[in-house]
Amino acid sequence: MLIEIQELGLSFLNSMKEELERKYRVINMMISMHSVLHHRFKFKTLVGNIFFLLTAIILNVFIFFDYDYLSFTGLDATNIKNIVSISSFLIFLLSVVFMLIEWSKKSEQHLQAVNQLSRLLNELRSILKIEDSSALTHKSELFDELYNQINETIPKIPDRKFNNLKAKHYKKVELSKFIDKHKGKPYFVIKFLFFFDKTFKTK
Repeated sequence: MLIEIQELGLSFLNSMKEELERKYRVINMMISMHSVLHHRFKFKTLVGNIFFLLTAIILNVFIFFDYDYLSFTGLDATNIKNIVSISSFLIFLLSVVFMLIEWSKKSEQHLQAVNQLSRLLNELRSILKIEDSSALTHKSELFDELYNQINETIPKIPDRKFNNLKAKHYKKVELSKFIDKHKGKPYFVIKFLFFFDKTFKTK
C-alpha cells in the first residue's frame, strides 16, 4: 500500500513537472517571438527617423536654393517650387502616418514583454528544481497565477506572424544545438555548416 502511494506521488510529481516543462518551452518561444518583433519595430523606427530627418534637411536646403541651377532639368523655377511644395505636403502626411502607427511604442511594448517573460522563465527554473510534491504544488499554483497575469498584459502575437516567428524560434534552438556540437569553430563557419546541413543534407 505504501509503495502504491509513493508511486502515485511520484507519478503526480512527474506530471506536474511535465506541464511546467511544457510551459517552459512555451515561454522560451514567446521570448524569441517578442524579441524578433522588438527588433523589427526598432529597425523600422530607426529607418523612419533617418528618412524624415534627411528629407527635412533636403527640403530646408531648397528654401534657400537658387532654382536657376536646376535649369538643366528642363523645369522652370515655378515648376520646381510646386514640386517642392507637393513633396513637403506628402512628407508631412507620411510623418503623421508614422506617428499614428507608433512603431517606437510597439518596440518598447515587445521589449517589456521580453523582460517580463524572462523573469517568469527564471522563476520557473527554480520551481523545476523542487522535488517535494506539496511544495511544488503550492509554487505551481502561484506560478500559474503569475503566468496568466503576464499573458493578459503583454501584447499578443499576430496570427499572421505566428508561424513565421515560431519557425525562427526553432531555427534558433537548432542553431544553438549545432553550436554545442561544433565548439571552438568560428561563428561564421558554424553558420555556413548549419546552412549546408539544413539545406542539402539528406536524412
